Amino acid sequence: MASLHAASRVLDVGAGTCVLTDELERRCSGLIVSADVSRQALLDRRSSAVRPSRAMMVADGLRLPVRDGGLDIVACQMVLMWVKDPVGFVREARRVLRPGGWMIVCAEPDYGGALEHPASCAVMGLVAGRLAAEGADPMIGRKLPGFFGGRGWDIEDFQVHPVGPEGRGGGEEAARRHVGRVRRMLDGKVEAALLDRAEAELVPSSSSGEWFSFVPHFGLLARRKG
Repeated sequence: MASLHAASRVLDVGAGTCVLTDELERRCSGLIVSADVSRQALLDRRSSAVRPSRAMMVADGLRLPVRDGGLDIVACQMVLMWVKDPVGFVREARRVLRPGGWMIVCAEPDYGGALEHPASCAVMGLVAGRLAAEGADPMIGRKLPGFFGGRGWDIEDFQVHPVGPEGRGGGEEAARRHVGRVRRMLDGKVEAALLDRAEAELVPSSSSGEWFSFVPHFGLLARRKG
């Protein structure tokens, strides 16, 4: 919808180690710039394979060193949940976009809408608490339209990403991977016994096909009004 393949100037804000930038590069032949507040994160991902039309900048998404109207597309992923001023972030994106340019919010989670079954295997509430303690908004997904509505944008698409294969069970191995990811995210911030009990319940549930775990991730596509 955003004609990414035809864009000549694309910015990935909050790029981190450039996972999204890599995907943009596969879909776009124009200039792609990765921006992040961490120089080290950008350098950790950069390699000799990076094409000449790809650049990096150390910059805060609230104060981008880009001229007014200088970009065709601004994209971000799992960034707004960490931004203290999401409205200001979106306002700055609008400033650097040309009239008719697009902002692509690829994915933002909403742990408040997590669905888990059986209840004895539920661990996403622990993850949400950890994120909130670190300054993130674990329920940012549902709020996305409010950052754009009535502020010089046309929202063209707003959707929940579909349930992935592992969310529909996936067997014992998938269950153990799920708990392993949660353990890494919580990193000793909760009692290990809580996760041990959840894993003990989850493995037999996954073997029988009963286990279900889904955290909604929202995506939004908005076009800058003239």
